[in-house]
Amino acid sequence: MKPRRDAKSKAILVLLYILASVSSTLAASWPTAHGSPTNTGFARVDTHPATFPTGFADVGRVAPGANPVTGPDGTVYIGNLAGEVIALFPDGRPLWKRKINPEHGAIFASPAVGADGSIYVVSSKTYMDHRSGVAIPLHMSFLHKFSPGAAWVFFRPFPMSSLYPFTDGGATTAPPNIWFSNGTEAIMVPVEYRGLGRSELRLIAFSTGGVVIGNQRVTLQIYDTSGSSSGFLQALVDCFVSFPEGCISNISGPPPQEILPEASWPQPGVAVSTDPQVSPYIWLADGIRSTIVYAFNPAAGFSEIYRFSDRFDRFSSPPVALDSLDAVVGTEHGDLKFEHSGFLVHYTNPITAAPTRMADGRLAVIGRNGQVSIVSNHSEVLWLPLNGPSIASAAASCTHLFVSSTNELVTFDAKSMTPIARVPWTDGGRSAPIIGPQGHVYAMTNFGLFVFPPPQPLPIAGVAPPACSTP
Repeated sequence: MKPRRDAKSKAILVLLYILASVSSTLAASWPTAHGSPTNTGFARVDTHPATFPTGFADVGRVAPGANPVTGPDGTVYIGNLAGEVIALFPDGRPLWKRKINPEHGAIFASPAVGADGSIYVVSSKTYMDHRSGVAIPLHMSFLHKFSPGAAWVFFRPFPMSSLYPFTDGGATTAPPNIWFSNGTEAIMVPVEYRGLGRSELRLIAFSTGGVVIGNQRVTLQIYDTSGSSSGFLQALVDCFVSFPEGCISNISGPPPQEILPEASWPQPGVAVSTDPQVSPYIWLADGIRSTIVYAFNPAAGFSEIYRFSDRFDRFSSPPVALDSLDAVVGTEHGDLKFEHSGFLVHYTNPITAAPTRMADGRLAVIGRNGQVSIVSNHSEVLWLPLNGPSIASAAASCTHLFVSSTNELVTFDAKSMTPIARVPWTDGGRSAPIIGPQGHVYAMTNFGLFVFPPPQPLPIAGVAPPACSTP
């Protein structure tokens, strides 16, 4: 009977290993721009220090802030300024590539992966309308849906705005995010529309079938028509006017320390809270002076819950949804703001990147001029210099924190924040590193996507529960 008991015990261990692996993979996938709908930038998986890349992929010219995402099986997805959607195997080998139509413009932000593995991508195009005798920039934005097998399921134009004197289709460089409640998904994207002497930011919600199920004005901005407006849309307009061949040079630009704020400050997307006790809230930083909280109902649309506004205009990072219905954003004035609780940590340089929430709840904040600081209980507890500036969020695993700057990729120990690996490179610091469900680390420079290997798999007899839990 003993051999049978041993065989039964071995079978149970195999089953536990499979279940643990599936659970870990689902928890560790990176389906949206900042890791999860909450924008935490955290993956519940162990990693190996990023010491030497074992894979590389040429993914074309990518806009600042547009990092890859992963599906639950580890497939890597990214979009580029040539309008290409690229899928890679976890080790970086090409899987498939699809190019959207030229009239759909370029892809300026990360994709998002839905619960069924569908890939959602947003593109924008700006062109000059000469019908009035004066060249007027008009915009169009589109939501695209792809299957994991490369089928282009649909494209849908964003709704039109009737801001006088022309109808505008909006432009956005913000990544889509996924709202989920009671078995229903919605794709959330902020988009900016422009009229004569005014522009407005709207929050659009699409169903998974491409139907607009929410269209909410967030902020209306009025400016002097004799001058130029500020904001993400104007940077996009200037880009297309100057570089109509692909809008590469101005948007991608020189290194972060040399670029103008508008051209180097990616438009923040939304954060979606996942508190199971309440319907998911949507946090949105408008890039002007406010952070707004919405509730959403697919049948009734958006309803505003809170609005937190500064005294002065400022660009801000994407919001990160925290516990207890709080959120944190960084601003161009160097403020790390906990919007609902009212706490503030002030720095001497701008914070472009979304803060990263680590496994123990601490926040890793990347300063634009080249620093990483660790914040705990609303106060800074550690400050470390980087080798070069950065507008890219950090990526956190159970065991490490990965930070990209213009001149290197650094791996920090997640507990002690001791730097344990440095990979020198050039033209980094614009797109955040990400972590795959098996523990691969992906990091980008202007030259392409580097793949760093995962830890060696544990033997079955050594199966243990996950090293940390999702914050």
